[in-house]
This record gives sequence, structure tokens and C-alpha cells, in this order.
Amino acid sequence: MRGGGFPAGARAYLIGLAYLKANDPDKAFEYLTKALEDLSWNAREIAYAPLAIASNQLNELGDAQTYLQKSEQYLNRSLEDTNSN
Repeated sequence: MRGGGFPAGARAYLIGLAYLKANDPDKAFEYLTKALEDLSWNAREIAYAPLAIASNQLNELGDAQTYLQKSEQYLNRSLEDTNSN
């Protein structure tokens, strides 16, 4: 597997975070969206929280709110799964 064994979505997520940190929300949004598109990556939904931040920085407040809600739903599901085991 290319890329050090990381799924394509994980690589896109990490690059998106780097762009977010570098204050480039356009590029961050591009890569974080790619991370969500990798259906083979089970943790892809962790991209919702930084997508909310990037959307907010792009003044896309409705999208930011949507991504924030999706992030919260994902985290709640993850916690429920953890507590049920």
C-alpha cells in the first residue's frame, strides 16, 4: 500500500489538517472533503469537525453548522459503541 500504509482518506485528512493549521481553509476544505469520500476508511467521519472550522473560516456558516452537527453525531455514536462493549 502506498503512502506509508495509510488509507487515502487518512492521508487526505492529515493534509487537510495541515492546510487548516497553515490558515488555508480552501485547501483544507478540499482535502477534508476527499477524506470523507474514502468509503474504505472507517474513521472518515472525524473529518467533520475540521470541516466545520474550515467552513467557518470561509464564512459558510450554514455548512459549518451542518458539519459541526455531523461531528457531534459521529462522536456520540462512537461513545455509545465504546460504552456498549
